[in-house]
Amino acid sequence: MKKIIIIAAFLLFIPSAVYGSVSCSTCDTNSCNCTVSDCSSGKLLIYPTNTCSGPPSDNPYITSGSATWYPSSTGTFYAKPFCDNTSIVTSCSSVSVSSAPTTSTTTATTSGTTTATTSGGGGGGGGGISCRPLGNVCTAFSICCPGLQCVNGICQAPLIVTTTTTSTPTPTTTTISKQDCQFDCCQNEDSFFDKSCSDGFECVANNCQEISTTTPQETGNEFPWGLILAIVLIVVLIPLFVFFFIFKRKKDDWKKLYDKWKRPKYRVYQKV
Repeated sequence: MKKIIIIAAFLLFIPSAVYGSVSCSTCDTNSCNCTVSDCSSGKLLIYPTNTCSGPPSDNPYITSGSATWYPSSTGTFYAKPFCDNTSIVTSCSSVSVSSAPTTSTTTATTSGTTTATTSGGGGGGGGGISCRPLGNVCTAFSICCPGLQCVNGICQAPLIVTTTTTSTPTPTTTTISKQDCQFDCCQNEDSFFDKSCSDGFECVANNCQEISTTTPQETGNEFPWGLILAIVLIVVLIPLFVFFFIFKRKKDDWKKLYDKWKRPKYRVYQKV
C-alpha cells in the first residue's frame, strides 16, 4: 500500500507536456484566421506538404494566440506553429483554402413609353380619351394606354429589372520576411538567415555532414628501391653460397689428403 501511494504522488508531480494545436476558420483567398492554443507568440509556418519540413511558403506572426494568413491560391496547406516558448510541443495541421466569394450588384431600370389614343364621333358628338396616359389614375373601369400598366391605381411603365454581376479580384500581396534558421544549417535561402556548420563539416540539405578527406595514392615515377635491394641481395648471396659450399668443401678434401700422407708409415719386417 505504501508503494502505491509513493508512485501516485510521483506521477502527480510529473509535469505534463503542453501541446500547441492550430484551428483555422473562414479560409479563402482573401484571408485565413487561425487560432493557436497555448502559444501566445511566435510564427505560424505554412507548408505545401504534410511533412512540414524545409523552407515554409509563408510565415505570419502569432500575436496573442492568433495569426492571420493571406493565401495566394486555393488547395490544402499544412500549418505548424513555431512558438517563442520552445517547450511547447507542436504538430502539423491541414488547412483547406477555398475561393473568395464574388459580389453581385442589382440595378433596377424603369423605362416606358406614353401613348395617348383619342377617338371622336360625328354629328355634334364629342370626343374623349379611351385609355389612361402615363401618370393618370386608373381604375377597374379604365385602362392604361398600350405599353403602360396600372400599378397602385396609377398608369406606370412596366418595371424592367436588369441584374449585373461584377466580380472584382482582390489583390493579394505576400511578404516573406527572413527568420532565424531552424535547422542545423542554412545557406542562400529566401526564408532563413544563413547559418554555417562547424569546421570540418559542410551543409547538405539543411544538415551538417562531415567532410570526407581521402588522400590520393601516389602513383608513377617512384624509385624502385625494392627491386634494387633484391638484385643486390642476389648478387651478394650467390658468390657467398659458391664460396662456402663449393670452395670450402674442396679445401677440406685437400686437407684430408695432406694429413693422410703426412702421417709416418711403419714398415713390418719379417723375422728370418
